[in-house]
Amino acid sequence: MKALRYITALLLIALSCSREPAPGPQTPPQYGFVTVHHAASATGGPLLRSTVNGSNQYVFEAGDRLFVSHVEDNGGQLDTLLYGYMTIISGIGSTVASFEGDLYCSETFSLVPSTPVDITLVSSADAIHRVKNGKLVSTDYPGAEDDVFASDLADAVRKYSHFTCSSTFGAASYVLSQQTAFMQFALTLDASEYPSDVVVKLGTARSITVTPEVIAPGAVKAKFTLPFAAGTELGGTTAITVQNGAAGTPAALESIEKAADFTLEANKYYNVRRSTFGWDGFAIFINEDGTNITLKYYSDMPKTNDTQNRNITWVEYSLDNGASWTKIDDEQPLNSLQAGNKVCLRSKATVYNAYGCATLFTTNKLCYIGGDMMSLLCEDDWTRRTSVGVDAFNSLFQGNKNIDISEDNPLILSATTLGNKCYKNMFNGCTALTRAPIIMATTMATGAGNQGSCNQMFKGCTKLSYVKCLATTNIGSSKGTLDWLSNVSATGTFVKAPTASWSNDASGIPSGWTVETATE
Repeated sequence: MKALRYITALLLIALSCSREPAPGPQTPPQYGFVTVHHAASATGGPLLRSTVNGSNQYVFEAGDRLFVSHVEDNGGQLDTLLYGYMTIISGIGSTVASFEGDLYCSETFSLVPSTPVDITLVSSADAIHRVKNGKLVSTDYPGAEDDVFASDLADAVRKYSHFTCSSTFGAASYVLSQQTAFMQFALTLDASEYPSDVVVKLGTARSITVTPEVIAPGAVKAKFTLPFAAGTELGGTTAITVQNGAAGTPAALESIEKAADFTLEANKYYNVRRSTFGWDGFAIFINEDGTNITLKYYSDMPKTNDTQNRNITWVEYSLDNGASWTKIDDEQPLNSLQAGNKVCLRSKATVYNAYGCATLFTTNKLCYIGGDMMSLLCEDDWTRRTSVGVDAFNSLFQGNKNIDISEDNPLILSATTLGNKCYKNMFNGCTALTRAPIIMATTMATGAGNQGSCNQMFKGCTKLSYVKCLATTNIGSSKGTLDWLSNVSATGTFVKAPTASWSNDASGIPSGWTVETATE
C-alpha cells in the first residue's frame, strides 16, 4: 500500500525478511474447515498521522491483502477458528479499496455476522509480517542489529506499516489504524569528515549504514527513516553517534533529550535533525564583499513607536557557525562582511515580530537567507519543535528589498501546526525575492477576518517565481492564503501536494504559472 502520493522512494533497500511471495490462489486445508467467501472494503481513515500526506490517508496498490482471523482461548490453548486473506479487486490508486477472497472456517464453529474478527493489511512491499499457510503468524520489526532502514517516510510506511482493526465478520467496511511509529532522521555532515558510507547509531536501539547525499559544496546529508513497534521505549537521554565507515571513530551528535524515558506512540512520526556543522538554524548568507547588516531586536519592554510586546527574552548572533554567540540589545550593526560569511541567529521567543513593527534586519546589499526558522523561536529545543503560535513570524521580513533564498540553502518553514497569522505579510514587499521558503505544513490556520496563517505572505514580491507548498487543507481566499501571491511574477513554478486543489488566482496559484506535483 502506498503511503504518500507525492513522495517516491529515492533508494530501494533490499531487505531480508521472512514473508510469503506474491500471493496466488489460496490452498484450502485438507480437512476440518469449510470455505467461506467474503468481501469488504477498507480505508486508512482520515487521521493517520504517520504520513505527511496532505489528507493523511493512504493510497492502496496492487498486491495489497487483508488478512482476517478469529481466535479463541480454549483453556490456555489458542484455537484459530477462522482465517485467510482477501485480495484487492478495486480501488488501486485510491484511498478506499474493495477486497474479496476465500476464508476458512472450522467445521465445528458457527460463524455469524457478529463474530469478532481481527483485520490486518499486508502491502505488496511488506517487510515485517510473516505469513505461513495463509495465516499471519507474527509481526517482526527490525531489531538492534538489523542494518535496514527506509529512504523516506513513504518507503517506510509501505514496508513497515502494521495496519489493523477489530471488527465483526458481517461488517461491510473496515477502518484501519496504524500501529507503527516512525523516526525520520536528517543528519547534515561535513563532507571532508564523512566522504562515504557512515554508520549511525541510535543508543542501543539501532545501528545502520547509510550513504549520504551531497547537498552543497562540503556538505552531505544522511536521510533515513526507522520503524518501531508502538510502545518501544527510549531512554530520557538517547545518544546519536555517527562514524566514517565501520572502522571510524564514533562522533557524538546532540542527544535526544527528554525529561524521562519516553514511549514511541503508534501512528506518529518523530523528526530528528542534527548537524556536525553545529548549525542548521536560521542564517543570513553574505553574497558580496562590503555588505553591512543591522540586526533589529525589540525586547519585551515596549519601544517608541512599538507598543506591542515582542515576547522575546533575548537574541544572539554567531559569525563562526554556532561555535560562539553574542547577545544583542536593540540594534546590532555588522559592517564590512565578506562574500561567503554567514550570520547565524537564534533567540528565545514566543512571538518574534508581531504586527510588523520592525523587520528582522536591514542590509545595503543583496543577501540570502536559509536554514530552519525555528531557531528564532526556541533556541533550546528548536530542532524538536513542530508548531508555531499566533503571529509567530508576522511581517518578519516585510519591505526588505535585499533578500533572496537560494536553491542550495533553502529557508525551511518546518512547523506542521500553524497559528493564525503566523506567516502573514512575512515577505510582503520583498521585491528581490525569487524563491519562496519551503512550507511544510499540510493544514493552514484560519480565523475570523484577515487572520489566515499565510495571508498576504508574498504580496508585492514582483520577482517571485518559485513556490513549494505541501498544504492541502484551508487553502484559498476564505481560508489561510488570502492574496498570498498577489502582484508576483507573471510566470513561475508552483510545486504542490498531489491531493491539493488550488484556485487559479492570487489566493491560490497564479494563472500563468506551471504546476508540478511534489515527489519528496
